Amino acid sequence: EYYGPGTTDSCLASDNVFLDSLPHASFRFARDTTCALDASVQFTNLSTPVSSAWSSNWDFGDGSGNTETSPWRVYASANLYIVTLTITNAYGCSDDTTIYVPIVPENLAGTVSGDSIACAGSIVTLTYIPQGATLNPENYYWMEGTDSMYMTTSGSINIYTSGSYWVTGTNHYGCFTHIPPMNQQNVRFINPPPAVILGDSSQCINVSYTLNGYAGSDPAITYTWIKNGAAVGSGPTYTDPATATGTFTYQLVIGLPNPLGGYCYDTSAAFNVTVHALPAPPFIVDNIVDCNTYTIKLTAVGPSYGSYNWSNSMFGQTITVPEGGGPYKVWYTDTFGCVNDTSIMVPRDPRLY
Repeated sequence: EYYGPGTTDSCLASDNVFLDSLPHASFRFARDTTCALDASVQFTNLSTPVSSAWSSNWDFGDGSGNTETSPWRVYASANLYIVTLTITNAYGCSDDTTIYVPIVPENLAGTVSGDSIACAGSIVTLTYIPQGATLNPENYYWMEGTDSMYMTTSGSINIYTSGSYWVTGTNHYGCFTHIPPMNQQNVRFINPPPAVILGDSSQCINVSYTLNGYAGSDPAITYTWIKNGAAVGSGPTYTDPATATGTFTYQLVIGLPNPLGGYCYDTSAAFNVTVHALPAPPFIVDNIVDCNTYTIKLTAVGPSYGSYNWSNSMFGQTITVPEGGGPYKVWYTDTFGCVNDTSIMVPRDPRLY
C-alpha cells in the first residue's frame, strides 16, 4: 500500500502462514499384563494429528527399539518395562509419552488329582492341584482323550464315565499350564455283572425250589440272597425248603471288589415266588361197566381243573381196569403244579376165586 506525498514513506506486505498442530504422542497395548510364556505385545499408535509426514521412534525398555507405526515386541523375560514413544513431525517438532508394560512370570503349573477307579453309577471328582507357589488358572479347558469336553472357571469337574482326562489352564495374562495326554488321569468305572434271578415263580408247599443267579466264572464275584428284606444265603444259587405258604420277595446282590477298597454292587429286580398249599386229595369212584367181562371204570375227581396220572401209567380222569383188580393210585396235579394223591383197592373178579 502507498500513503502519498508528505507522509512517511512506507510499504506493507502480508502472507498466510499455516502451522501444523504440535504432535501429541499416545499409544496403547493389547493386554494390561502379559505372560512371559507368550510375551508378544502389540503396540497401537494413537498419536495425533495423524500424518504420513511424522515419524515414530519406539524405546521398548529392554534396550531395543523400532520405527514402525504400530509394532510388536516379544520380550525375553518377565519384568516391568518402561516403553516410550516419540513422535516427530516434518518440522522437527516432537512429543513423547511413556507407559509401563508389566510382563509377569509364567506361574501356572499343576496336576490333576482324583480317584482312578470307582463303581459304576458313582461320581469321580477330578481336581486341578497347583504345584508349589504357582497360581490357579482362571479358565480350565477339560479334555477326554482327544475330545474337548467343556470350559469351566472352577478347578474341579465330575466324571461319570471311564476315560483319560487332562486339562489346559489359562489366565488373562496369557499364561497357561498344559497337562499333556501322557500325564492324563485315567479313570475306570467298575461294572459288576448284572444281577438277574432265574427260577419258577410258582411253587408248592414242602417242595424245595432253587433260584439261580450265576453271574460268571470270576472267583471274586460275591452273592448275597435277600428274602423279604433279610439276607438268607450266598453263592450263585439259593434253595428254599418252602415250609410256608405265601408270596415271598427275593433280591440278589452281586459284588465285585474295588481295587481301591470295598466292593461295587449290582442289585437285581425284585423276584416274587408264591408258595401254594397242596390241593385236596382227589377221590376215586369205581363202577362195573360190564359184568360178563368184569370191566371196571375208575373215575378220579379233583377239587378243580387239573391233570391225572395213574399208577398203571395211564392218564386222564377216567380209566378202565381189567378183571384182575388190585391196588391203583392216582396223582392229581392242579394248575400251580402242586400234587396230591389217592389210592384204591379194586376187587378181583369173584369168578377167579
